Amino acid sequence: MTETRSSDSPSDAATGARAELGRPSLTFRFGKAGAYMAPVVFIGGVIAFVTSRSTLLVGSVVARSFSTFWERAIEGVASKNSATLLLLLLSISFVSAMIKANGISNGFAWLATELNLSGGACVAVAFLVVCVIAMAAGSSIGTMF
Repeated sequence: MTETRSSDSPSDAATGARAELGRPSLTFRFGKAGAYMAPVVFIGGVIAFVTSRSTLLVGSVVARSFSTFWERAIEGVASKNSATLLLLLLSISFVSAMIKANGISNGFAWLATELNLSGGACVAVAFLVVCVIAMAAGSSIGTMF
């Protein structure tokens, strides 16, 4: 005897969404195209230097359930991995603010003149120092802040 299972609604079959126990499924207007609208806007926003807030707003407008979308977005931000990343970036920003306040770029210029380094050698030394800072911060992105 073969058992067949049907999805909750035709839109669930189209988007591949499945409801978890006791939770409504997250579905989007326009089917799969609606689900991909927010990531496409995000990629466009990164290219055009638009903040990520606009992608959340587009995603919430396109989602069928406004409240379910924001519940899931908050769950994502409140996850352990997100909290760890946010604390890491916060600590890196403090260290980088101290580095900027101390004028480390002036220190690189001073070091280059004291060691009589040429242009290429100065860039190589600066690269090695930035590598050490990145390793100390635990993140290569930390050197950008």
